[in-house]
Amino acid sequence: MMKKNYQHWIKKYNPLSLNQLSMNKSIKKKFISLTQQMIVPNLVLAGPPGSGKTSGIVCFLKNIFIYDYKKNVLRLNASDQRGVEIVRQKIKLFCKRKSIFTTHDKKLVLLDEADSMTEIAQEALRRLMELFSNHARFIFICNFPSSIIEPIQSRCIIFRLKKIKKKFIAKRLVFILKQEKIFFDVQGLDIILYLSNGDIRQTLNMSEIIVKNFGELTIKTTKKFYSISDFTNFFELFYSFLNKNYVFSRELLFDIFNECSDKIEILQYIFSFAKKIINQNRLKLRIISLLCKIKLNYLQSVNKSFVASILALKLCQI
Repeated sequence: MMKKNYQHWIKKYNPLSLNQLSMNKSIKKKFISLTQQMIVPNLVLAGPPGSGKTSGIVCFLKNIFIYDYKKNVLRLNASDQRGVEIVRQKIKLFCKRKSIFTTHDKKLVLLDEADSMTEIAQEALRRLMELFSNHARFIFICNFPSSIIEPIQSRCIIFRLKKIKKKFIAKRLVFILKQEKIFFDVQGLDIILYLSNGDIRQTLNMSEIIVKNFGELTIKTTKKFYSISDFTNFFELFYSFLNKNYVFSRELLFDIFNECSDKIEILQYIFSFAKKIINQNRLKLRIISLLCKIKLNYLQSVNKSFVASILALKLCQI
């Protein structure tokens, strides 16, 4: 049972300064430069989940609005209604309201997960950006910049974030594990980093769940919790199908499918390994294309032996 005052790692170890952020160095430098100049432009911050978009922008804004963040920043996330009426009422009212006893003359509207906003609502926002251009700034956080209408994009600086490099996520995770006095091993970390695939939020959540269940983060506890086959099997699998050894590939896949309860997850591991260890781009694309087709077929089949045989055959034919 969790303690009454227990804080989840995501919240407990949320970065408080730009220097603590695990994100692209180039984007971090831009945030630091804007902070030093005390400049807040209209921004579109785009990138995959867990790439540090929200943490980065909140750190940046709290460095700008040190004493009056809550007065000057209106933050709307995916759980808030953000239709055209909210834009016309709540956001417009916030922009019109003058701040009293504040050191900043700019108001800031922060829209998290802006992908979910309708085009009509975005058009209304675009008009507000024009109407309050002298004393209001707008920041849009999204997965893809294409989800933001062009008139808004043209009024913003666009920051594109990539997935965080494995070494930076590992460094942050090791720091947290040491702070929590949790025993861990390198193999356990490697599995978590593979599964989370550059998503630091998912990395922390997965690690915390394992620690809560087993008290440590090791290859044994990680494999036990996620029912993961030994990664050695995956290396042997790639070696065997690259050498066109169908029988051995099929046997390895049988073993892997028998050890892991989530067969779709196995295809995702193979997908991840293909991206990591195959150097030839054309071969990599063919493998990934095959895995996508196999995944669709597997959703319609409950016979794991059949899927393992087909997958082994197709891989050896590449």
